[in-house]
Amino acid sequence: MIILVFRHGHAETKAESPDRTDEGRRLTDEGRAQVKWTCARAKEFGIVPDVIISSPRARGTETAEITRNALNVKAKVIEDLCLEPDADVKEVYSVLSKLKRTESVILVTHLPQLGHLIADLLDWKAVWQNLDFENGAMARIDTKGLPKSKSGNLIWLVSPSRVS
Repeated sequence: MIILVFRHGHAETKAESPDRTDEGRRLTDEGRAQVKWTCARAKEFGIVPDVIISSPRARGTETAEITRNALNVKAKVIEDLCLEPDADVKEVYSVLSKLKRTESVILVTHLPQLGHLIADLLDWKAVWQNLDFENGAMARIDTKGLPKSKSGNLIWLVSPSRVS
């Protein structure tokens, strides 16, 4: 399975969000530019996801929709709580187990979930010492069959480094 772990683009603060909550925080102009830049790199690499799964938070769903449009794919966008910041990695594996082993999936998520997932898939305990996973960054991790702990291989990582 090809798993693309995508950290949402830069988002507004809680005070700037319409409902003054973390869940309602939307992407900034910089965040949208980061997502589009990363999607352009993914497109260059031939990424055509079968499905896009996103956290239900505003910045996650906005990142997922921009991704679908930028990659020009008909992939479904599914919102799932397994990609919330504090969700358990086992919940992600449970959701992914319902997909076909050959499918390509983009997971739009947040810190710290993103770090826990990558660390578990790659068996890297100190993932943040090894990766610069800023807003708008995407990693491709391949697994043989359905993903589980220690089953992944990091293929590439792209990071937009302050695009505007």
